Amino acid sequence: MAERTIAAMFDTVPTDVDEGFISRLREFVVEELCNGSADAAHSTIGSGEETSVSVPIVGRPKPPAPDRRPAWLWIAAVAALIVSVLALTKLVSSLGTPTITVTPPATTTDPSAGHAYYQPITGELEVGATPIRYGGTVAVDSAAASGSDPAKAVVSADVTMTLTPDAAAGVVQLRTAYVELYFDNGTVSCVDAGAACSPGALIGSTPTADPSSISAPPVSLSASSPLRLVRSPDDPFTVNLAGTVSDTTTATAQGHVLSGIAIVVVSDSGEVATRIFDRNGLLKVSCAGVPDTCMSSDRSVLPSSDTVAPTSTASPTTASTTLHGLPLDTIPPGTYVFDGFLVPFTISTSAGWSGADSHVAARNLVLARSSPVAESIGIAVAPFGTASVQDALSSQCADGAVSLAPQPSTTLLGVTAQAVEGTVTVDCRTTVPAVGAQLQPNSVTAGSVMRVVAARVDGFLLIVVATAPQADWATFSKEVDATLASMTHT
Repeated sequence: MAERTIAAMFDTVPTDVDEGFISRLREFVVEELCNGSADAAHSTIGSGEETSVSVPIVGRPKPPAPDRRPAWLWIAAVAALIVSVLALTKLVSSLGTPTITVTPPATTTDPSAGHAYYQPITGELEVGATPIRYGGTVAVDSAAASGSDPAKAVVSADVTMTLTPDAAAGVVQLRTAYVELYFDNGTVSCVDAGAACSPGALIGSTPTADPSSISAPPVSLSASSPLRLVRSPDDPFTVNLAGTVSDTTTATAQGHVLSGIAIVVVSDSGEVATRIFDRNGLLKVSCAGVPDTCMSSDRSVLPSSDTVAPTSTASPTTASTTLHGLPLDTIPPGTYVFDGFLVPFTISTSAGWSGADSHVAARNLVLARSSPVAESIGIAVAPFGTASVQDALSSQCADGAVSLAPQPSTTLLGVTAQAVEGTVTVDCRTTVPAVGAQLQPNSVTAGSVMRVVAARVDGFLLIVVATAPQADWATFSKEVDATLASMTHT
């Protein structure tokens, strides 16, 4: 019975323990068990003919009785201990070597890595009363010669722009939407567009100077299904060079082959919203027309190759969108920033104006209307030979005839200014240029009313000359007052 019990204990030992060792251990225990049992039987029974007699020894203490517990009990205890140790060994082995997981610190990848130029663009515009968020990146990777034509180069760009309408608008229909990239004028003359030469590189739906002429199916987008405008570096632009291929590759490597980025959205009803950024991601133009009507043809509002550092910008002083520079054609109503003017300022305009400004001289700005009547507001920094405010006032229309009467004092860019006003009786010219006249004097016809306002600001003599036909002066003078009041120093 004892042997069977001990053998059963050995059967509990895991099978993957060394079988040879278990076998030898089993034989040893069984042998000891049998021998121990026989010895115990002999010591108590003997041959059946002898009896054991215990004779006390006088004078000595009686020795303790020997331990007569069967030997197999000791062997069973030892075997149980061995089995327990082997089982524990198996358990530890089954747990295996502890695995220590070391989580490395999170690493961030620079998204501009590998690009010669990289600029994120984000913001919001509104078209057709629907707010649309735009967000993405524009990157330029490289430029290289275009085949054997030394007058052309290929520029690889990586552009992704996403347009997402407000969720409350549901599905929005657009006539077109696109991104347009403008290259530095000193490096690239235009973008090769097959038979034509485009001022910018286009990404997205078909652009047009006349949104009402678009006949393509509308573009649908929603908050859950935005519109993505993408251009891969595998599809480079071919450009016509203003200089050499070497100039283009150098400008690209230095990160200023681009001068600006335009985002254009045209609603299904033909309304247009345009945002134009310079290469540094600063908003320069925001208008309700396509880019060609929002900038002069030389895109002087954008930085040139010798202006790599970010240009300064002023915060809007009104609730309307801040714009930079004036287009030569129709000027959408809004607030314009002239941070490159000798006396930097912002000005807000109403509807119907066209304009011109000289960024070369940085001293002249003209707003003009030709319909229904000729009206103009000219702002200029006086020639350096003009000594005083009074000289600036009296030098207007000096070659004709006008009686200029003093007006109540006013302010110009926060500075107290003097003003005169009168009716021109003989055609004359002002020191403030006319629109598109390249710094030529503005002619004022007899029968027009002229107001001149002058003040010294930042050490410069600033002059404003406003003219309109006498019959329209009562209405126009209020617009002049509002326009001058909107001017703020930046």
